[in-house]
Amino acid sequence: MGQFVTKQRRVARPDVRKGVAQGYSTLIRLSRVRHAHPDGLGVPPNDFRPPHDLWMTRDVNNRRVPVASLSGKRTALAAVVGCFVQSLVMLCTNCPTVCSHHDADCIRSLLRSAIVVCTIASVGCDTQPQTLPRPSSTPTATRFEGETLNAGKVKAPTEASQPSSGIGEGATIETADAPDSETVSARSYRPPDLRLRHDAERLNELGIHEYVSRRLILYTDIEPDLASILPPVIDRAFEAWEAYFGPLPPARDGSDYQLTGYLMRNQAPFRTAGLLPVQLAAFAHGKHDGQQFWMNDSDFDYYRRHLMIHEATHCFMQSMGGTTRDVPVWYLEGMAELFATHAIADDGTISFGVMPDLKENFIGFGRIPMIQRAIADGHSLTLDQVSRLQPKDFVESNESYAWSWTVCQLAATHPRYRDTFRQLGREYVEDGFQHTFAHLFDPLLADFDPEWTLFVRHLCYGYDIERAVMLFQPGIEIEQPDGQLTATVLATRGWQSSAMAVHSDQSYVITATGRTAVAQSPRPWESEPQGISIRWNEGTPIGRLLGIVISEPDQQTGYRRVSPVLDIGEKAEFTPPFNGTLYLRVNDFWNELNDNSGEYAVSLHAKSDEN
Repeated sequence: MGQFVTKQRRVARPDVRKGVAQGYSTLIRLSRVRHAHPDGLGVPPNDFRPPHDLWMTRDVNNRRVPVASLSGKRTALAAVVGCFVQSLVMLCTNCPTVCSHHDADCIRSLLRSAIVVCTIASVGCDTQPQTLPRPSSTPTATRFEGETLNAGKVKAPTEASQPSSGIGEGATIETADAPDSETVSARSYRPPDLRLRHDAERLNELGIHEYVSRRLILYTDIEPDLASILPPVIDRAFEAWEAYFGPLPPARDGSDYQLTGYLMRNQAPFRTAGLLPVQLAAFAHGKHDGQQFWMNDSDFDYYRRHLMIHEATHCFMQSMGGTTRDVPVWYLEGMAELFATHAIADDGTISFGVMPDLKENFIGFGRIPMIQRAIADGHSLTLDQVSRLQPKDFVESNESYAWSWTVCQLAATHPRYRDTFRQLGREYVEDGFQHTFAHLFDPLLADFDPEWTLFVRHLCYGYDIERAVMLFQPGIEIEQPDGQLTATVLATRGWQSSAMAVHSDQSYVITATGRTAVAQSPRPWESEPQGISIRWNEGTPIGRLLGIVISEPDQQTGYRRVSPVLDIGEKAEFTPPFNGTLYLRVNDFWNELNDNSGEYAVSLHAKSDEN
């Protein structure tokens, strides 16, 4: 997952941004019509984003930096061509019925020609563009605490309201000193806002109503009592995004960041009103582009909010700008699913990035049952396979969303990895995803991979990540011939290292004694190592002693191997499938470890011909 390949890029000029940024972005959207099929029902890549770094280059440290601006004549020419481009864009977007398919193709050809002319004009004959040093510092933000990403109150904001203090006081975007005011840092401005403005009174006649908050304008045909509560959710989500990824770059015109969403129970009036672009590919749930998203309505209140936050998260991440072309799909979709998985408390507080506790609180989510079915059917993916998922995989199967969510959920909430994973979210835009991921996560993958493997193997609603945290401790060799090793296994934890080394060419005898309590209601459920047969988890009685073998990292791949579960109980003989360390646990549901108590004393010795 951490491989990084340096790419050579052509250098373009910054005056393209001045004249044709909007035209170029919209041109790309028009150019990708009928991406897969001539009837326009093809699916564009999920990780598409306009080439905001067209005018960027790299310095000697392989960092993304802007090139210096050129002459005023080239800027003026770029502006003229940009106006021409934008006029054609408005014609295609607002008046789809005016243009036939043949006319639209001609217009797209003109748009491409205009961009070529503007690019040639902007590049000129210079061979050594000037570059700027990186900014001296970057904005910082307050960290999340615990397993949730952020929290806020759901209330209708006013125009004068300010974001919560989650992003820190006085956070600003700093730029390097330079003689030219047009010279700015790589993230100084976010991509242009290409949203269209609509006549709310005319839309009302079609049954489409407008609901506005600071961060979202929502157009929808669902009931007012369901729709009016949605925009404030995005206001709170915006605070969570900025607290996690860092503040967005400002707009060139100084405008506030806001999205436009189209929530459709019936697509027909939206097509009639021109709110559903003809070039937008068909979709089952939702699509996003720039600062806009479109989504079909859900029958479930939770999942309606989930889909909205998912698409809005894509919009925010697309607005971060910078170097984003190499961001893998598992991260884009996994982070959208992470933030979309939310909970609303009785007092209106929203928590994002939560572990779903009960199925009835997350109706429509379905990711956990998807993983459970895949595991039961023997179709589990490896971490490497998840990292190689392509956009088409998400079109063909919703399981791709589920697998991507598991990676981001564990990485974002696990005590050992969450700070590094958040650092990845704050740095990849500037330095490139593959480079940043390799730098931050390659040293951690040997531990993260087996923890993720066991996370998806045991995944359930309310999975207790904090108590399931593993400490990887290499095993100690047994002193032959009559030596033995001992260990203590706590009932309140998940898999625990026994510090016992085992080998595939040797058989072992393991015994256990002690007493634990694996429930407290209506009275303590006490168990010995053989377990309590009145209640079972994952095919074995709760309270029973279980084991697995985990290898040391492979010298070639860097990954550890994880064995199937070993059923131990009070006494067992076993031969490990490979060399490694024995890990043990007291069997119980992974969402009920918090009320356990007690421990087992375990001893291990090598089996000889005499015994």
